[in-house]
Amino acid sequence: PSHDTSYTRATMVCTEALIWSDQHFRICGFEPQQFSPTFQLFRAIIMPEDLPVFEHFFVQIKEANTTLACEIRLLTKTNHVRYVRLKGHTIFNKKQQPKKILGLIKDITDDKAIITKEEKERAKHIALIENMPDPVFAIDMQLNFLSFNQAFKRYAKARVGFAPTEGMNADDYFLQGKKAGFKEIIQPCLKGHKRSFEFHLRVSGAVYYFVITASPIYNDTNEQIGIMILSTNITERKLMEMALLESNERFGYVVKATFDAIWDWNVVDNEIYLGEGFSHLFGY
Repeated sequence: PSHDTSYTRATMVCTEALIWSDQHFRICGFEPQQFSPTFQLFRAIIMPEDLPVFEHFFVQIKEANTTLACEIRLLTKTNHVRYVRLKGHTIFNKKQQPKKILGLIKDITDDKAIITKEEKERAKHIALIENMPDPVFAIDMQLNFLSFNQAFKRYAKARVGFAPTEGMNADDYFLQGKKAGFKEIIQPCLKGHKRSFEFHLRVSGAVYYFVITASPIYNDTNEQIGIMILSTNITERKLMEMALLESNERFGYVVKATFDAIWDWNVVDNEIYLGEGFSHLFGY
């Protein structure tokens, strides 16, 4: 678990006199009051990549008349990496010369692990959306674009004539593509409702059909912060349905023209439908 601990350090660098609390020793991987800590020893357990950060922090803190902070990593004697946050404040004497530095160290290893996990999940989510073949975009409560994938960018550019940018108002953008009414369509979603409807888009003479699904986006406190809109391309299915309807209509015309006797038996309800051809065949 993360713990806070305070320590003081003499400003005479040549003496390297430090006073650590018990918890400071533990965070650094030592038994409490096991030895007299030194500035050089503390530097020795700082990860080499973070030493410039610490050196800059230490130089600033000796000159500033305010509390400063930095984050570094420590490598303990058991080869465990710990993330810590340092805070420091210089105490000056009457001549405004540094007298001592009061400091705070906090183990934030667990916090960093949670943040890292969240960042990985966020990156995974972004990658999934970005690689989706269907257009996806998100808007805030003022209808400004928050994000969108490449598929949406391509379709939108083909419709409007230029690609959208993050922060641009979606309603204004779609109006330039002569697609009025976006605000009215999306309005219920601003009140927490989910919407789904069909939409068609003409690009270079071809017509594409989509099912638009708009869902509210909430933050950790369950406050709505925007809307996620997914466009599922149903062009192939739509064209097949239209072809089937057209085929059925043509079949109906053929049946009427040839007076074929067509029947349909529903075995579940035991009902039989007799086509018009039966009246011509049997005379009733």
